[in-house]
Amino acid sequence: KMWSSNMHATEPFRLFTGFLLLSALLIGCVGASITPSPAPTSAASTTLENAPQFGEYFQGFTGTFVLHDLDNDRYLRYNPERCAQRFLPASTFKIVNSLIGLETGVIRDENQVLEWDGTQHEISTWNQNHTLKTAFRNSVVWYYQELARRVGREQMKHYVDEVGYGNQDITGNVDSFWLDGAIRISADEQVELLKRLYQGNLPFSRRSMKIVREIMILDDAAQYRLSGKTGSGKVGTTFIGWFVGYVETMDNVYFVATNMESPGPEANGLKAKEITHAILKELQLLPADSVLATPALSIELPYTYTYNDPDGSVKTLFEPPPAILEINGMKQVSAVGTFCWDRGCSDPLALLTPREALVVTSPLVGSLMLLIDHPPSALRLNVSEASAEDEMDETGAGRRWWDINPNLSGFTDLLLQKEQPIGLDLESGLYVVSVFAA
Repeated sequence: KMWSSNMHATEPFRLFTGFLLLSALLIGCVGASITPSPAPTSAASTTLENAPQFGEYFQGFTGTFVLHDLDNDRYLRYNPERCAQRFLPASTFKIVNSLIGLETGVIRDENQVLEWDGTQHEISTWNQNHTLKTAFRNSVVWYYQELARRVGREQMKHYVDEVGYGNQDITGNVDSFWLDGAIRISADEQVELLKRLYQGNLPFSRRSMKIVREIMILDDAAQYRLSGKTGSGKVGTTFIGWFVGYVETMDNVYFVATNMESPGPEANGLKAKEITHAILKELQLLPADSVLATPALSIELPYTYTYNDPDGSVKTLFEPPPAILEINGMKQVSAVGTFCWDRGCSDPLALLTPREALVVTSPLVGSLMLLIDHPPSALRLNVSEASAEDEMDETGAGRRWWDINPNLSGFTDLLLQKEQPIGLDLESGLYVVSVFAA
């Protein structure tokens, strides 16, 4: 397997129990037949196994779920005829779009930044510069539209055909055909695509496929790793939701695709992801206590810095300088309390992580404290509202507090909700740090 887990000794029994449950479902379905994996071109025509018990998850929707057990070469499907029906891929196309962008050299790696053009979008996290990694995680449409324009129609068509992606029809605008064009793909084909990506059998370099597999990771736990992508779209008056991905356990890999539709916007990628998560827990492929990540409380280190250089010029960095630490793949460090920059006070997290960069979130409201060290001065952003004068807080920690606006209440909540840049006038010059909630 490509990934090995640091699982506890009790995990093999739990996973074996899950395997028995999954096997019982596969064998016990009415009219089921066990078949080998279909070739990439025949995924839609394979004999299917039905999973009627999953209907409860799709109440109010027309939906489909398909799971492929890699090691045992078996399929489990709900609404099998619909598994072969093709639908608009919406943002699930970002998987292939990322591969094409990397393979053509349009983007060099997952950390390359594309600059936001200032257009205001309804989703606030889109209103800033993004890397491939953050654009994939936040499903930033403008980033992938710009990527597609740079790739161009000829190269885009070449790779869509090479992959055999759905009906391979990229009619429409090159920067939106996956959102409003003629391209369609089935749940069966999505699963086959994911399997080929995981096994390294797509027409892309190992490097490109490795990068995309890494940016797809949603939850990297001791017992499992869940990777995937959501998609939300609308065709005519019908709303569509997708979740496609795979879960790696200690001894197997399971590829999944969930598709749903409804007359209202309740059918969307987040709902499809929620349904997939619930089914995987029922199959005991995810732990019973597994929870979906809460985007509002997921904080990423900033990657855009504007500062006054000692030579008098204003400089902007679109990637973190070497002194900035990316904490375990942008996972947050949570704590409650006040932490200081000055040597004369106590910093309880200093032993846990280097002081160059530290993100602290409160479990109550997602309040944010950001510590950054970048020459020629250190910056401390505190979650508390205070005066602009030097003062001590009630615990005796801290020497300098900064307030963005003396009349602004609930400043950290506003920061988290609005994702606005925060400007602080330091002794050495003006620093602007873009901070956002993923």
